[in-house]
Amino acid sequence: MQKPKLLLRTLTNDGFGHHIVLPILAILAAGAIGAYLTWGGSAAVSDPLPKRGLVDDGAFASANKSVPSTVRDYTTGGSDNLYAKAILETGMRHTVLNVGMRELVDVDAATGETTYIAGALESRIANATAWNKAHPKQKLTVHVRLNVGGLAPDAWKTLSGTVTMTDPNFGGTVAAPRWWTRAEDGRYVYRELYQSSMDVLSDAIAAINTAKDTKKIIGSINIPGAAPKYPEPFIIYAASEPVSKTLVAAGFTAEEHKAFLQWLPSTVLTFDQIAIELALNPVENLDGDARSIHTDKLLYRTIAEDLIAKVGSRTVLTNYSLRTSFTKLSSTTEYGGMYAWMKDKAKGSPKVWIGVQMARPSRVAIGAPKSDPEQWDNVSKWAADNGFHFAETTGAGKPSDATVQPSKSNIWPKSYFDDSDDTSAQKSIRANFRNNAHP
Repeated sequence: MQKPKLLLRTLTNDGFGHHIVLPILAILAAGAIGAYLTWGGSAAVSDPLPKRGLVDDGAFASANKSVPSTVRDYTTGGSDNLYAKAILETGMRHTVLNVGMRELVDVDAATGETTYIAGALESRIANATAWNKAHPKQKLTVHVRLNVGGLAPDAWKTLSGTVTMTDPNFGGTVAAPRWWTRAEDGRYVYRELYQSSMDVLSDAIAAINTAKDTKKIIGSINIPGAAPKYPEPFIIYAASEPVSKTLVAAGFTAEEHKAFLQWLPSTVLTFDQIAIELALNPVENLDGDARSIHTDKLLYRTIAEDLIAKVGSRTVLTNYSLRTSFTKLSSTTEYGGMYAWMKDKAKGSPKVWIGVQMARPSRVAIGAPKSDPEQWDNVSKWAADNGFHFAETTGAGKPSDATVQPSKSNIWPKSYFDDSDDTSAQKSIRANFRNNAHP
């Protein structure tokens, strides 16, 4: 479907003098998600399936422009392919494509006109498509996890200007588009560019999900907002004094940041079938000096409630930080309170999907005794036993993680198959997830 366009006038920031032709938001009816049948194989469903059970969290989005991001290869290596073993022997049915927005859309740096790069998603999920053709009774669905910030299209940075931020916890410096930039007539440049990309991706995904070989293969997509490096809209490196000073110098204000987050749920009305995932964080809010504050900790709930109001039971609420120590927190703490609130939302009206990504291999066992370093099973079981619908795997980790306790005991997929009871544990955990009431 070709979407209507509008003209964005010249910018006032940094002397840009371009005209931007961008698709405006197409308001589509976002009906509640249909009744799901058990995904035991090629079962028929009314809409594509979001994630359930244990989920392959996928390789990181590619930082190299010449190397595409892809879904993992599940088809080669036979019985030695541990990823395939998770599908065949433990019932894993979902995987993640972590991908930079710049890999999927072309944006004209002079006009801002946005188009889908033909075959971009199709080629990046080809490994899952190949698997599904070979295993029609054990099909995978794909979650598309968009990364923006440093992996945004170059034209976004040209038209919005950039701000450079360094992650104080994990390192890495990125030049991200300034999400608060306005044109002369008051329109938000970043918002227009972001929405245009979501519009063309919604059309591309709808076409993929109706094509014979990829029918209903994409089950959900995230909304990354303006996250500089990780796909979590509430993570803006608030703990870093240098980042705070850089943001303020570049024109950041707390009011504009909050307004941006409140605008974010409106971007998903262009999707009318797949589920929409919002990654939550209870502590990352910023004051006028772009410093972390603790006076508006419930902002993430306001954003999530608005998302639910817009897409109902197609909402997926998740958090990407779960580790052993967090499973022991009371509901009066920031993370403990967030998890308790998510559980309430899963039981609400409408019911929504909730899930977690387990922390990286080097962090998932934080809070566990040194005598029991393998925690992927305990952490994912906690989620399943507490009403959540999925847990993403811990990932491969960094090379150094393999030699440093406790991370060597939590690296996916090796550590998930290195004990005699690991396969049965995964089956049991998956069953617990699937027994939880869902939309």
